Amino acid sequence: MQRLSVAAMAAVIVASGIVAADAAAADVTDLWVNGSNTNCSDAGPGTQAQPFCTLAVAAEAVSAGQTVHVTGSYHEHLTIAKSGTPDAPIVFTGTSPLGTGLPGITLDAQHDVTISQFAVGQATGSTGISVSQSNHITLANDRVAGDAGISVSQSSQITLTDDSAVLTGTDAPAIVLSAVTDATVAHTTTQNAGGPGLVLDATTSGAIVTHLRANQSGVRAAPADGIDILGPDNTVVDSDLRDSSGAAMYVGPQADRTVVADNAISANAGIGVDVAGGVAVAVTNNNVYGNCAGGIRVRGGATDTSVQNNIVTRNGSDVAFNCSQGQGQVSLGVYDGATASSIVDYNIVYQTTPGEYPYGWGDAKATLADFQTASGQGQHDIQADPRAALSAPATDSPALDSANSAAPGWQPKDHDGLAAVDDIDRQDTGAGPVTYADRGAFELKAPVIAAVTATAHPGDPVSGWPISADASASSPGWSTIVSYQFNFGDGTSSTSTTALVDHVYQSAGTYQVSLTITAADGRSNTTSTPASVVVGDLFQPAGPVRILDTRAAVGVSTKVPVPAHGTVHLRVAGANGVPATGVAAVVLNTTVTATTAGGYLTAYPDGVPRPTTSNTNWTAGRTVANLVTVKVVNGVVDLYNGSPGSVHFVADLAGYYAHSTGLTFSPAQVPQRILDTRTGLGGWPTAVPAHGTISLSNDFPPGTSQLLNVTVTGATASGYLTVYPDGPSRPVASNLNWTTGQTVANVVVVSAPDGVIDFYNGSNRPVHVIADALGGFWQGLGQPFVPANPVRLLDTRIGTSPLPVAPHGTISLTLARGSNGIPARGATAVILSVTVTRPTAGGYLTVYPGLYSPPTASNLNWTSGATVANLVVVAINGGVQFYNGSPGTIHIVVDLVGSYTL
Repeated sequence: MQRLSVAAMAAVIVASGIVAADAAAADVTDLWVNGSNTNCSDAGPGTQAQPFCTLAVAAEAVSAGQTVHVTGSYHEHLTIAKSGTPDAPIVFTGTSPLGTGLPGITLDAQHDVTISQFAVGQATGSTGISVSQSNHITLANDRVAGDAGISVSQSSQITLTDDSAVLTGTDAPAIVLSAVTDATVAHTTTQNAGGPGLVLDATTSGAIVTHLRANQSGVRAAPADGIDILGPDNTVVDSDLRDSSGAAMYVGPQADRTVVADNAISANAGIGVDVAGGVAVAVTNNNVYGNCAGGIRVRGGATDTSVQNNIVTRNGSDVAFNCSQGQGQVSLGVYDGATASSIVDYNIVYQTTPGEYPYGWGDAKATLADFQTASGQGQHDIQADPRAALSAPATDSPALDSANSAAPGWQPKDHDGLAAVDDIDRQDTGAGPVTYADRGAFELKAPVIAAVTATAHPGDPVSGWPISADASASSPGWSTIVSYQFNFGDGTSSTSTTALVDHVYQSAGTYQVSLTITAADGRSNTTSTPASVVVGDLFQPAGPVRILDTRAAVGVSTKVPVPAHGTVHLRVAGANGVPATGVAAVVLNTTVTATTAGGYLTAYPDGVPRPTTSNTNWTAGRTVANLVTVKVVNGVVDLYNGSPGSVHFVADLAGYYAHSTGLTFSPAQVPQRILDTRTGLGGWPTAVPAHGTISLSNDFPPGTSQLLNVTVTGATASGYLTVYPDGPSRPVASNLNWTTGQTVANVVVVSAPDGVIDFYNGSNRPVHVIADALGGFWQGLGQPFVPANPVRLLDTRIGTSPLPVAPHGTISLTLARGSNGIPARGATAVILSVTVTRPTAGGYLTVYPGLYSPPTASNLNWTSGATVANLVVVAINGGVQFYNGSPGTIHIVVDLVGSYTL
């Protein structure tokens, strides 16, 4: 039987009207290869559930319009023998970082294929990736390492983008384009090539090379260049070329109409740009810095070469690099027959070392003046420090607004993609259609600067805490701002076209507000130091100063005592240094005296129902003091006499909380004893003498206020204690009052402007003083305050099973965030009014966070049968613990006053 050849069979099929398909139509758009998947099968469908095991099977199965997703490491040489179409290319892509074991990739006589995210190493053959006789091929994000690079030959419309070739152990070029037309090489890196980084051979034309990084070419062989341009009509722009053993860029004799523009060229052992021939080569707006053998050289039969707008500086031995050449190098030289037609102008050429020459012309080495005389060129050149090396020129640089935008090869955008902008502070001295273009590869633009401030406004846990963010101090350089993006630090952001925006925080705390602005020219900037804004209330120390004394008609209009179950409406806002508006709470040291019957004092916000809480408790005839923090409403606080008898009220202002400037609070993790005159702790080993004063430093930071629990004990006579800022003037105020034999505690807020606090014993006999540190108020280092309407959290006298606290026993109180006025987010410490009642023996109470052991400190002290109260500030790590330091039982009552939040 006669057999038909393949060609004859094809002819018969065509003649009969039957058209053979190049490949079976793709039934699916995606194929998968994963050799490490235990379910893989080369006989399977190549789905994600059952992928192929090998690349070869996928390459055989793929059709136009399909994408092959490859996962894992392979030791196959991938050969792609299928083509796509312009509308339906074939794509091979790595879906995870691939191992370097892939020996190589080959495409021969194919079209419309994309290969992306492959890693090639230990190549077999002469190249890692080989493309030949093909068109419309894209290599994207591929990595080639090892002994061989990328080779493209006899092909057209080739794109290499975001690729890299890092070679070891070979003298071959990293990337070679041979007989290639219309290629793009963009954002690609070559490194450690033994030969050149990139070669565009004499038969390659129309290539555009942009943002190439060619590093360390020729590291093993004779001098090799970063880029060799050997063919015509090729362009290299916006690239970075450094550390080659030869020239950074070599332009060969057949490289007509080559454009070399906006490149940063430095630290090469040879010439920066070496033009060895060609017609109409343009070397324009490059920064050529620190190249050992010189900056720019035009020589041989080069004709009509243009060298304009370049910054050529410190080339030769006058560099900080390891140059083996001796002195006598030239930064910009034109030699041989090239002198007949070259145009050299609008450059800045600068050398600083004697023996180095800015110019060469023919056989002569010259200064700018000599060069201008000898050549007639360089009439707009400048021989001065350009104030630029490999970045935008400084604001006083002669490069600004002085380039020739009509020079051949001039680019409308610079190395970084920025268009020329007119420096408003400089006179335009350039030429061409854009007279304000800068010389060199980088255009100076005034920096885009984002700046933001944040101002807090009054708020509360219900409606939130509003702020205003102001970005009006931002600068768009010489452009305009098109958008402001505010990040408020609470997980939310806002984009606006205006510089002022409002925001409401749902929780009090300290937040970082940052800003990103975008200018009309596309540049953007983000604040590097975000603004800090504290929402909640800040503490301002005031006094101590007496603002209420019903005995002396201070704060009230008469000198009569407060009647049984009577209320004093005390205006606190607008006097004694307290602002008229914006006050959230005040801190008062309240004293009851001339008591005619036992009772209690309740301090609460004006205009709200009186709560079932108490702040101070007394028995008839006793004088008792207690610190209170009370929310302010309508500028007034109310003080209620919960007694069947009359009483005099005294109140000394210690400070206030407001949303404006002030101090935040940093609670101590546990109370820390810092003064005890019984043991000498704090530097005082004896009791405070009668009417004497002791000073305590304890390294208090100047300008802060301290929160102390102060106890007086060992009293042999009645008296009072005044705690105040160190200084010559003692205020008319008191913090504790006692009778003979009594042990009394009270919380004190006292500022320490010079880092020292004074304690005055207003008694006729010595007395011992103890102080426990509860925390401090700082400038911007702590937490803001959130006041609460007083609410009772604990009362061991009532409930389903009222039980006293056992001797030396501990009870726990769980404080739920988001209830009883405690913020839902960020609460770190609470202010409590704690009362001990019905004690069966004398003792003390210690309040501390649940995650800690009981500290050597106390908050309240009592004698058998007494009812005492004190303000307590405690961190809420693990709830709050109450320790009964008594051999008898006690009942405890706890009222919430407010909280501190992050």
